[in-house]
Amino acid sequence: MLEQKIVQEALEIALQAGQQFAEVFAEYKTAFSAGLDNGRLERIRSGVDCGCGFRIINGAKTYYGFVNSLRAEDVLDLAKRISALAAQSGQKTLANFARKNYQTAAEQKTTGEKIELIRAAEKAARRFSKKICQVTARLGESEQKVFIANTDGVWSTDTRTRRRFLVQCVAKQGGDLQTGYEAAGFSGGWGDFTLQRAENLAETAAARAVLLLSASKAPAGTMPVVLSGEAGGTMIHEACGHALEADFIYKKTSIFTDTLGARLFPKCVTIIDDGTLAGLYGAAACDDEGTPARKNILIAAGKVSGFMNDRLHAGLLKHQLSGNGRRESYRYAPLPRMTNTYLAAGTDDPVEIIRSVANGLFVKKLGGGQVDVTNGNFVFEVTEGYLLKDGGVGQPVRGATLVGSGIEVLKSIDRVGNDLHFISGVCGKGQTAPVSDGQPTVRIPSLIVGGQQ
Repeated sequence: MLEQKIVQEALEIALQAGQQFAEVFAEYKTAFSAGLDNGRLERIRSGVDCGCGFRIINGAKTYYGFVNSLRAEDVLDLAKRISALAAQSGQKTLANFARKNYQTAAEQKTTGEKIELIRAAEKAARRFSKKICQVTARLGESEQKVFIANTDGVWSTDTRTRRRFLVQCVAKQGGDLQTGYEAAGFSGGWGDFTLQRAENLAETAAARAVLLLSASKAPAGTMPVVLSGEAGGTMIHEACGHALEADFIYKKTSIFTDTLGARLFPKCVTIIDDGTLAGLYGAAACDDEGTPARKNILIAAGKVSGFMNDRLHAGLLKHQLSGNGRRESYRYAPLPRMTNTYLAAGTDDPVEIIRSVANGLFVKKLGGGQVDVTNGNFVFEVTEGYLLKDGGVGQPVRGATLVGSGIEVLKSIDRVGNDLHFISGVCGKGQTAPVSDGQPTVRIPSLIVGGQQ
């Protein structure tokens, strides 16, 4: 992607200007997307984006710039401009490069085969019920080739291929309209994502929309809540995952500030971030700083045992690199970000967890929400929920929200199922990143449910 002599010259420009650390990040990305709205094929797009970012770190200060070019003269000019902005005294020597090249073969589909997938999904949703009045199906894929080199001797290349497929259905009954949504995201090739898988996603979305037509208004109050494994770890990601990212720890704006080594939660709570889980949407061989992906245990049997670090904050906090330095593209400097984050499976039977609740709420699917990282307070929308009555799953409800504190919820979890599930998504933190979130079925003995009296 870039010749070694150009990379070496760019890094030496920074060192000769007295910089402590410099890094080159180059990217070449191809993307394809297509959509189907009510049987009409539209938004077929493909394109290429490439460019280079140059970063300097001096202590706690970061200097960053980029060019949408991979030409040698542009890369060297960028290095000169960023180095001039971060003028220092003293010189270091460029370390020998330790080369690491990652490459994963990925199965491909033709454009015709991709369009066939979204057409099959649209037909399956409409077959499911005559109440389905609108169907939107989307498919997107990208192949991102990255190159990272720095003055500490990192020299890494990686190829990341990611796919995403989603279906949204609207059901109508009289004047009532309800929406159902389902998506899948994964890394690598298309593999076993067949026409049947596309149809199954569509049927799930359609079933959710139709179910909500008959759902009653959710009750409000404090009650036991069982979160299904199919809820997919949204609460873990939002309510505590971000608070375990090292930039918030360094700024002391996280609920986990000064808690390393403290036992805050019951032993049934273990939270892990693992970028090595092949096939999941947040997986990669290395992060966007060239650090190999790894499994990081953040909460070990209730004890705070680690944080997600990028190079900058690992240095400032004197922690190990964790493989969590991620960026949306060459236009951005990396930040500490989650990859595949999950609450580890326990030993309880999910059916028995449900049976243990006389009256409460069963949450099968969570939607969007809001979280305050500084105190962990959250509000989440329940997109598919049911009343729990006498140990069984009863009437579906709509309009429910979950309100509480992430750290208090984790403290109160008393049963953890053996049925770990993952969902894919796109995480926003000033820039986007593909992630997966996971959890098994869990019981929360007392949680505020917002609804309608």
